[in-house]
Amino acid sequence: MADFEWAYRHTSNKEGGYVNDPSDYGRETYRGISRRWHPYWEGWKIVDEVKTTTRLRDLTRCLNQREDLQKLVKTFYKVTFWNVHKLDLVQDQVLAECIFDTGFHLGAKDAVLILQRALNVTNAQGKYYPDLIRDGDLGPVTLLAISRHRYPAILLSVFNILRGYYFVQRMEEDPKQEKFIGWFNRLRWNP
Repeated sequence: MADFEWAYRHTSNKEGGYVNDPSDYGRETYRGISRRWHPYWEGWKIVDEVKTTTRLRDLTRCLNQREDLQKLVKTFYKVTFWNVHKLDLVQDQVLAECIFDTGFHLGAKDAVLILQRALNVTNAQGKYYPDLIRDGDLGPVTLLAISRHRYPAILLSVFNILRGYYFVQRMEEDPKQEKFIGWFNRLRWNP
């Protein structure tokens, strides 16, 4: 069974601080949590409090030192991007971490849509399991397909290829997104 703690360490290392970039679709973010997409997250109260008393160049350091804020970050990651998909039930740790990281980065539903697409094109024309309905729900049918997959390394590769293609499409649609070339580093998963 996959372990959230490992996934949390890997993803949180990629989401280190406070950013408010007008080119970023998430706009204001702290450790990857977007105020635009998650305006009711409890941590924003602490971020706003610290912003009133801290210079911008010191903001990330000061926020990262707040233990109460770090607990809220970890809980948010677990509830919103791990528990929502029941990733504890996925046998393959690396795949679970990639689903989690993709959900965190692109949205929980988009992560599963990419996974279901990867599962459908690597099932040997229905030999291992029937094609899945691509609904963005990591439910029992998708979990069963993962467990029946004969080539987990190929599934992971295809998943990451599709994830990278998603980045390419966003950059082609909006060239300002090219400044986020570091997204591609997320595809080199080193657990």
